[in-house]
Amino acid sequence: ERTDATITNRPVAGLEIVSSTQLRFTTTTSNAPRTVVVYGDTESATLTLSPPTPPPPLPSIDTIGSFPTRTLIAPGTVLTPGAPVNVTADGFVLGEEVWIIIATEPRLLGTGIVGADGLLSVGVVLPTDLLGEHTIIVWSPTTGRGVRQPITIASPVLPATGSSGDVLPVVLGLILSGGWLVLASRRRSA
Repeated sequence: ERTDATITNRPVAGLEIVSSTQLRFTTTTSNAPRTVVVYGDTESATLTLSPPTPPPPLPSIDTIGSFPTRTLIAPGTVLTPGAPVNVTADGFVLGEEVWIIIATEPRLLGTGIVGADGLLSVGVVLPTDLLGEHTIIVWSPTTGRGVRQPITIASPVLPATGSSGDVLPVVLGLILSGGWLVLASRRRSA
């Protein structure tokens, strides 16, 4: 009994029979088409794989500006560099892959799959190197449809140190009192 596979006459690693029509295995990547031969008990099957299609480029700033504005991040969410944030959107197709992008210069933050109810809800992390005004986008690379929301990423608020603005007058008062004490002690000595 033989159950294995080769790609361009080289054995694959980690062959797993998922079902009667699906196999899973590991191979090295290559840009050239590959021939896959799968050997079973009594038969073999051959197919040719084409190289993967590169992903489409991110939409341009002009294209992003044409997308309708929607609420994608809940109002009141604190947006700081490196913070996790949940992005939600509707109006996409069940099973559609969408990309979450942040722009002034478009940057991919993550991807998600639209659920059965036509809604997308996916968590992403804001870049650590961005502050100020930006736009968050949910975009379908398949259809080119997208929606956007202007956002502001603010500096994180530093925790309080326990001191207040009333410290300076107290310190100055102590210094002046100390000076008076020194002068008074010199006068007594004299």
